[in-house]
Amino acid sequence: EASHLFGSGEDAALKEVWLEKKRVGWTDEKYSSVSDAWNHTRQLTKNRFPQFFSCGPDQQSDCFE
Repeated sequence: EASHLFGSGEDAALKEVWLEKKRVGWTDEKYSSVSDAWNHTRQLTKNRFPQFFSCGPDQQSDCFE
């Protein structure tokens, strides 16, 4: 939301959140099973930045986990 307050669009906000999520403790391990916001943000990010989810042996894992 801070990105939006500074005038950034949705893509910039999603990118910033996803790149910084581990630093602030917003991880899959903690939130994927309990947070609709986590899952919604993950899906939006995956749709807009598929390259962020091209890691791991399956080539579909989150590159920032």
